[in-house]
Amino acid sequence: MISFIFFTIILILIFIYSAGGDFSSSSIDFVAKGRERGLSTKDIKILKQVADFLELDKPLLLLGSLDHVDSAINALSSNLNKYGYTDIVLVQLLEDLYTYRKKIALRRNDKRLQITSSREISIKQSVKVTCGNMDNPFIGEVVDNSEKFIIIDFSKDSNFTSGITCDGFINIYFWKKGDAGYFFESVIIENLQYNKWKVAHCNELIRSQKRKEIRVATKINGYIHQIDDKERILAQIINISEGGAAVVTHGVINKDIQIKIEFDLAGAPIILDGIVHASSYNLEKNISFVRIRFVKLPVDTLTRIRSFIYNINKEHELIEENSRKAVENQEEINNNIESDSIESEDVLEVEYLLEDNAVLI
Repeated sequence: MISFIFFTIILILIFIYSAGGDFSSSSIDFVAKGRERGLSTKDIKILKQVADFLELDKPLLLLGSLDHVDSAINALSSNLNKYGYTDIVLVQLLEDLYTYRKKIALRRNDKRLQITSSREISIKQSVKVTCGNMDNPFIGEVVDNSEKFIIIDFSKDSNFTSGITCDGFINIYFWKKGDAGYFFESVIIENLQYNKWKVAHCNELIRSQKRKEIRVATKINGYIHQIDDKERILAQIINISEGGAAVVTHGVINKDIQIKIEFDLAGAPIILDGIVHASSYNLEKNISFVRIRFVKLPVDTLTRIRSFIYNINKEHELIEENSRKAVENQEEINNNIESDSIESEDVLEVEYLLEDNAVLI
C-alpha cells in the first residue's frame, strides 16, 4: 500500500512537470483518480488536456465513462469543423483521444468475444488441421461440438483421403469471426466415416492475430473505380474500419490496384483513395469480394468514418449486452420455476453479413 502511494505521488509530480508546473488540487486529484482506475500516465495526460481544452465542469467523468469520452470527441470534432481543421494542436488532441477510445473499445471486444476452450467453438467454424511434418493443412468444418468431443468434416477438401489418420498430436487453427486467430493441440479420438474426425477438447487455446482496428458490418451502396478510369462500378461496402473496408462488386478486381471509393456516410458524401490488398472472384455470380486499405485520408473524412464506426459499435455492444441480460434473466427464472411452465423467450441477436453470402442490393 505504501509503495502504491509513493509510486502515485511520483507519477503526479512527473505529470505536473510535463504539464508545465500546474500544482492545482484539481490536477492532483485527476491524476490520483486516473491511477486508481488503472490508467497509464500517457492516457491520464491526454484526458486532462481534453478536459482543460473543453473547460469541463466535471472533468473526472472522463476517467470512468465512455459516453463522456464520446461527447468530448464530438465536441473536439465540432471545434475542428468550425475552424476548418487548421488547428494542428487540436487535430493531434483529437487523434490522441481517438487512439485512447480505440484501445478501450478493442479491450472490451477482447473480453466480450474471446474464448478459452474448444467447447466454445461454433458449429460451421472453418479450421485448418496439420499433423506431423505436413506442408499443406487439411481444411475442415466443425459439424458437431459436444461436451466430450468435436467432429470435424473434411469432405469439401479434395486433398483429404477417406480413412487417413494421424498418430500423436494434431494442430488446429481457426479464425473466430470478428475476434482473432486461435490455435490448439488435440488428438484424434476416432476416425469416422465420410471424411470426419472425432477429436478431443482442449481448454488452453492460444489466441493470436488480434484485430488492431474496430470493424463494423454495413450495407452501404456506393461506387468504385480505378484511379485512371472514370467509369464507376456499383459496389456494396459490407464492413468498414478506420483503416479499410470490404466490398462486393461485379466483375474481376485485381489485387494491388489503386482505386477510388465513393459512398454516403450518415448523409455526407465520402470520396477516398484505397489499394486492393486482397480479392477473390466468384465466377458463377460474376462477383468479387475485395478488401481495400485506405490511403491518405483527410482528417475530416477520417473523423466522420471513426464517428460512424464507434456509434455502430456501441449499438452492437448494447444489443449484445441486452441479449446477455435476457439470457441470464431466463436462466434465473428457470432456476426458480419448473421448466415446463415457462414459455421460451426470443433473444435478440446481432446479425452480421457473412462474407461468403454477400450480395449486392
